Amino acid sequence: MDYLKSAAGAKEVERFETAYFDTFADPRWSRFSVQERRERRNLRPTWWAIPARNTTDLATAIFPKMMYERLPEMGLDFSVVYPTMGLITIELQDEELRRASARSLNQLKAETFRGFQDRLTPAALIPMHSPSEAIAELEYAVRELGLKSAMMASYIRRPIPYAAKRWPDAARFTYWMDTFGLDSEHDYDPIWAKCQELGIAPTFHSVGYGWGSRTSNLQLRAQSHWQLRGECRSGLPRPVPGRGAETIPRLALRVPGRWHELGAFALLGAHRSLEQAQRRGDGPLQSRPHRSRRAA
Repeated sequence: MDYLKSAAGAKEVERFETAYFDTFADPRWSRFSVQERRERRNLRPTWWAIPARNTTDLATAIFPKMMYERLPEMGLDFSVVYPTMGLITIELQDEELRRASARSLNQLKAETFRGFQDRLTPAALIPMHSPSEAIAELEYAVRELGLKSAMMASYIRRPIPYAAKRWPDAARFTYWMDTFGLDSEHDYDPIWAKCQELGIAPTFHSVGYGWGSRTSNLQLRAQSHWQLRGECRSGLPRPVPGRGAETIPRLALRVPGRWHELGAFALLGAHRSLEQAQRRGDGPLQSRPHRSRRAA
């Protein structure tokens, strides 16, 4: 909070104390009655990430020096360290609070990991609500703070304008997912170009809690949560004719995930191969003339 106060003032610190409300880490969940949880459809916050019995491992995840010293014990030569609080910060809808929080977290990382850069590097937190916002924080994190890795949001939940106009009080419960590719609110290609200029391989990490049927307890919703939030990035940077991968061919993208995300890549590849075959005139639809069931 000291970093946030320094970056944006005491008022933003007060506002940040309620920023977690109605998120996947709402601290009020344990105080709500069962009826209140059902009425609000609150998600139960994660708890397994904060071990209470094995305090040594908890301290290792919190203090860079302790993690640095235990890397040989873990069998690691080098580690890119990702944030936890940042997962909420990049989802904040309030632009001023979101940008101030990201800036202060990046300052905190740069200072606390200083002296351990030979084996540890923290990932800068990059909000993605607009290209200008992302580029500004990339420039600051890399050029001013000297950070060498970046964690970007996997998606942005944007309000549906029609709902906001008709039902402003209920508008926050409706949204559409902007995944920075097709149908995006903005052209995000300048961000990928900036990453290439700065020598940064963009990585993406957000949570998928609360999507569709993923509103139950943590373990049940986590079964497909990793797949869903990873699918958002399976199309970056726009592997469709004329954009993205062809525009910035040497840009390396990193999407943490599992085998189902590879399946999404394979599906995109299959669709694109079919499209190319259709254009050449040797696709399955061209090679077999259409015949109706009756004609056959």
